[in-house]
Amino acid sequence: MALRAARKNPALLVWIAELAGWQDLVRWLGSYVSFTLSALTSTLLGGWLPGLARQWQPWLERQAPALWFRLLAFSYTLTYTVGRPRVERPLTPELGAVAAPAESRP
Repeated sequence: MALRAARKNPALLVWIAELAGWQDLVRWLGSYVSFTLSALTSTLLGGWLPGLARQWQPWLERQAPALWFRLLAFSYTLTYTVGRPRVERPLTPELGAVAAPAESRP
């Protein structure tokens, strides 16, 4: 939004830089670029990579555990970043999960 406003009124960037300082403006632009790259990566890979990771899990856990953990971490990064938390089946089984007790009827 700030970049769109600056495109219409370039003097706005100079005013913001004077108000906040050039160093803070450059730091903000770095954060903006980082967020944009995260959003782009999530858009391109987030739809199919977590599902593929689930399919490869049994084989990767046995054959290449380090690669599996890296893929798992990256998959979570894609799934739970950029303001779009998804509720999906976890990639790893819950440790110590206990089945819910059956309801008793009077």
